[in-house]
Amino acid sequence: MHCKLSKMAEAGGKSFNTVDNKDQLMLVELKDSGYGGYKQELLNDNLDPLATKFILCHACNGLSREACSVGEEQNIMCTTCVPDGASNIPMKQARESVPNIPAKCALVSRGCIWKGDIGNVVTHLDECEYFVVSCSNSCQMILQRLELEEHLNSDCTHRNVTCEHCNGTIQFKDLEKHYKECLEFPLVCPNACGGTFKRKELQGHIDTDCPNTVIACGYKLFGCNVEMKRCELADHNNNNILVHLEFTKQHVTSKHTFIDGTLKQLQEEKVGSNQITEINQNVKEIQTKLVDSATLKTLTDKLVTLETENTNSALKTEVTALTKENTTLKTDVTALKTENTTLKTDVTALKTENTTLKT
Repeated sequence: MHCKLSKMAEAGGKSFNTVDNKDQLMLVELKDSGYGGYKQELLNDNLDPLATKFILCHACNGLSREACSVGEEQNIMCTTCVPDGASNIPMKQARESVPNIPAKCALVSRGCIWKGDIGNVVTHLDECEYFVVSCSNSCQMILQRLELEEHLNSDCTHRNVTCEHCNGTIQFKDLEKHYKECLEFPLVCPNACGGTFKRKELQGHIDTDCPNTVIACGYKLFGCNVEMKRCELADHNNNNILVHLEFTKQHVTSKHTFIDGTLKQLQEEKVGSNQITEINQNVKEIQTKLVDSATLKTLTDKLVTLETENTNSALKTEVTALTKENTTLKTDVTALKTENTTLKTDVTALKTENTTLKT
């Protein structure tokens, strides 16, 4: 056993069998003379065994490195194989000749055809295509150096790849996860409208453009609770003009009734400023609808006429007329504002009178 290995065993250190990568261990042995001489397996097949017989290490049986003549027997040994305390004399000629002995690659069994001096074996193994190395991407793959390039380019799960959608750089092993988050990744609309959109644009399409998105009727505020696909909205509105007008009439009537009742209560009970604020809010709500009590009778009369004629062409004509009368409604709203100002003045007078009566 080599001297250094003997010391490792005594200290409980690692042995050959516990090292995963045998090629790396072999390289360590060749670089470090502490492991003894060069193995005879490295010698060129054509070399006469007698040519090296007299420079083999008496201890490790390899070609002596830093050869010495040891003891009275003058046994040839590697410097590191000399027993502790043994006398030894350096062998200059042997030390100069051993590195130049013809040798072959230690990996000839894998197909390497390199041949050279045994002193250059280490240099060769640092480049040998048959030498086993670890993947430089830390994927824990062990393979021959000649396979490394293809592995790095095609097989390594830790290799960097470019997302074809966002041009980002991702490790191959994370690509599928990235696709589930990539904002540029194309997705088919879940409403089966036939469109494909980037992930970052899909929700906007669903909310505003998709013809198959289910939406509420625009007259929901007035009582129409029908829901339909966006592409069906136009037909729904065209087929339900009378229904929508009736809903609008009922809504407006209800609001006017509430306002009239509140105004009457204000006049009779001398309500306070908080109730005045509530009335103003209801008046503003009516103003946004551009319909007032003075026009309600006109809407009702038109509705009766539309129901009597019951034809699409007549309906469209009447709707156009109603649109024109909407201008009149805006004028009436202005009159309502003036009336509201007068009402506030009357309330102030009532408050003054109330204070006088209390006095």
